[in-house]
Amino acid sequence: MELFNQACIGKDAAGCSNLAEAYQKGEGVTKNDVDAVRYFQQACDLGRARSCNTLGVLAEQGVGSEKSYEKAAKFFQKACDLNDGVGCRNLGLYYVKGQGLEKSVEKAIQSFEKACDLKYGEACYQVGLGYQNGEGVTKSAEKAVQFFQKACNLKDSSGCFALGNAFLDGKGVEKSTEQAIKYLGIACEEKNGFGCTLLGMVYVSGQGVPKDAKKGISFLKTACDLNNTFGCYQLGLCYQAGKGIEQSDEKAITLYRKSCDGNNGDGCTALGLLTEEGRGTNKSYGKAAELYKKACELKNGFGCLSLGNLYQNGLGVVRSYDSAKSYFEKACDFKTAGGCNNLGVMFENGQGVPKSYSDAKDYFEKACALKLGLGCSNIGRLYQEGHGVRQSYEKALDYYEQACNMSSGPGCFRLGYMYYGGKGVKRSYQQAHEYWEKSCGLKEGVACYDLGTLYEKGQGVKKSIATAKELYGEACELGHE
Repeated sequence: MELFNQACIGKDAAGCSNLAEAYQKGEGVTKNDVDAVRYFQQACDLGRARSCNTLGVLAEQGVGSEKSYEKAAKFFQKACDLNDGVGCRNLGLYYVKGQGLEKSVEKAIQSFEKACDLKYGEACYQVGLGYQNGEGVTKSAEKAVQFFQKACNLKDSSGCFALGNAFLDGKGVEKSTEQAIKYLGIACEEKNGFGCTLLGMVYVSGQGVPKDAKKGISFLKTACDLNNTFGCYQLGLCYQAGKGIEQSDEKAITLYRKSCDGNNGDGCTALGLLTEEGRGTNKSYGKAAELYKKACELKNGFGCLSLGNLYQNGLGVVRSYDSAKSYFEKACDFKTAGGCNNLGVMFENGQGVPKSYSDAKDYFEKACALKLGLGCSNIGRLYQEGHGVRQSYEKALDYYEQACNMSSGPGCFRLGYMYYGGKGVKRSYQQAHEYWEKSCGLKEGVACYDLGTLYEKGQGVKKSIATAKELYGEACELGHE
């Protein structure tokens, strides 16, 4: 200790830093945070960058001195000025949060980029995110990939994950499943749960590789063991569907609960759905409502939508159209198409809101733009019936076709109805048959019934009473009276 003390007295920065660490850890001297801060300050003043960064951390925590984000920011700035990568990274985080200094995404990216140049991998990843999202810099998928590559080369697992994801989607780089698997594998080996999760999903779905559910599940299990909540949710989906593993609602419930406890909205929603249905657990609308509420608070649109449905129908909660509308609005804001569509239905029917075809159309259009076929079908119906818009069979047909292409049973049924009645198109029983057959396959009861009438009458098809009876039976099973 005396050697460190003498070195520090002699203006040796390393000596002061070593002395500070001794007081900080209580090694060879009585632990004393105040003295630790004093010697780190001397080392920092003598130009030891890492000591300046340490002072910033201590000021942030309020150790050895009064807690102060402003002082922490100044120490991180000095560390960065002295070319300490960690200090630059910490300074960048302060600019992102506006903590101890004025918030500036642009300055954050500049700090991260300097840290990256100083070989701090995590900072390279942060710069990549900036270019990926167009935050603080001009959006560029190509530059994002360059920084993700730098991060990965510097052993930052998040950079490897992001690089693998870029190769998988072909964003900023030529699409390559082989390269995606390579980098996701590196991320997973470095215990990055997201890397393991995405790798598992690739194999389970067979995305660009031969489908291998068992291999995929092994990666998902690794992800979940790493407490990656999305990995636990994905593994739960496999158990629920019996995909590559023995079906078990009970195990799915356990995994969804772990995911939800870790504040993953998908996990909370999935757990709520099984609880609502009484699968793998006791049926309870009340508990389902609590789970959906948590999911919604976690900005999960499907959670908001599901809670809105419960309020609309008075299941597990006191019926409230106001609450239903509120949760549907949140779902729609979170880009969940079902929430937008349900709002449209409420305005179309005047359910808890003033009846307004105009508002209904706006929400149906949002749902349609979000690729919900039912939303497109509902707009088509408004045009077909002339509700709130000038009647137009042409536009109705266009929306029905969009809906049917999105595998919407109602959309295909209505498209078939237009051909059957010759509304806006030349009457064609063959076309009606084609679309009603598709709609019936999508479990639309009325389509199965009308398809049956075609066979009963021999319209567009060879007459067959037996086939008609089968279709009428199927329609009945689907709830068509």
